[in-house]
Amino acid sequence: MSVRFDVAAHPGALAYRLLAGLVVPRPIALVTTVDAAGRPNAAPFSFFNVLGTEPPIAGFAPADRDDGTPKDTTANLLATRECVIHLCDEPLAARMVECARGLPPGESEIARAGLTTRAAERVRPPILAECPVALECRFLDHRRYGENHLFVVEILLAHVRDGLADPATWKVDPAYAPVGRMHSPDGYVRTTDRFRHRVPAGLIRALSTGASPRSRSRPAAGPRRRTSRPRPRLRPEPGGAVARGAAAYPRPCSGGLGGWCR
Repeated sequence: MSVRFDVAAHPGALAYRLLAGLVVPRPIALVTTVDAAGRPNAAPFSFFNVLGTEPPIAGFAPADRDDGTPKDTTANLLATRECVIHLCDEPLAARMVECARGLPPGESEIARAGLTTRAAERVRPPILAECPVALECRFLDHRRYGENHLFVVEILLAHVRDGLADPATWKVDPAYAPVGRMHSPDGYVRTTDRFRHRVPAGLIRALSTGASPRSRSRPAAGPRRRTSRPRPRLRPEPGGAVARGAAAYPRPCSGGLGGWCR
């Protein structure tokens, strides 16, 4: 037996209270941007995730302020079209939350939170030096649905704290433990309580490539030919839409086969 909640009839505060408490845990993006004058801003968003890997893209959804005006992250990203997405571990949780404080435009949350910056390599927004992961990104697409802004960005370069990812295999070490978002307003979760679940043999290849076993199958007879796949190219269309220049091939977004967290 279940209880029905008519979410479509109650958008806004009630929908947020329910959905933000049900769809958990969520990763948190601490996003740095700059305005047209080059002044930096930082803000956390938990309506966020990696959306694909060929090309590597991520998405996050900042809501407007209570008075209906866009938040600094929205205004900055539309103006300068670049950002850096950071992931935070538990020692940074308090400073990450401090960056959610609403400050006047142009006033930096970074200094207030006691964070330090260093220059990024391919984009103008700064990297927060204390964060274990920083993803340099450029704008791909923006859509508005009511009071929701949805941004899609391409990940250009990842900066990972030494020891958390193998530069030879690109495999992430289990020691990496970013915090996640739970119920509103003050629920957070550690990702250190983990378990492993055996992956059936028929699914191993699917999980390791992001494709179904059937879609990766080959004919039983005939020589195997090695072919190279073109890298998908994204080009902006009028109005902010994105056109795909080649087929995409999804890849996994988990930390490893059979790895899950409570």
